[in-house]
Amino acid sequence: MAVVKRQTTKQHGDDADTIPGVHLMTAGEGSVLFDQQAWALLGISGAEFLRRWDRGDYQPVPDTVDGRKIRRLVMLMPFVRRTHA
Repeated sequence: MAVVKRQTTKQHGDDADTIPGVHLMTAGEGSVLFDQQAWALLGISGAEFLRRWDRGDYQPVPDTVDGRKIRRLVMLMPFVRRTHA
């Protein structure tokens, strides 16, 4: 996975911490990423993957090529289902 270095400048009122060379995704960007990966890996939308996951359609996740695709999406789920620490 590549990281694109972006030139960042603080906007007035922006008190978010920045890390040089790292882009912190917004919730919208994370949702787009998840959806793109779901389409690329399984040919379905991110929302459809989440519906199937919640129904238990992918349980247990097999140790196969398709299972690894599912695991990749599971690892990306925090981009669309954020929790507060």
